[in-house]
Amino acid sequence: MSKKEALQELSDEIADIEEILNKIRSVSWCLINDYFFKIEPDETILVLYYKQYKEMFFIIDDYLMQMKLMFENLHKGNEE
Repeated sequence: MSKKEALQELSDEIADIEEILNKIRSVSWCLINDYFFKIEPDETILVLYYKQYKEMFFIIDDYLMQMKLMFENLHKGNEE
């Protein structure tokens, strides 16, 4: 795989992860007694354990930051 193809693949993966994070962030969340209550548009409520959600979110967010740093480093190396 060429460097250009690797950069494109990484860029696509970053875009996919950002889309997932934006969907998570766009939902209304309410924290009650260590549970996240997800308020759906039709007013049904989905209960998620606070710790599981929090860990999942930070793992995805951390992964995205690592991907962006890798992308920037590859891109800088490509310009030199």
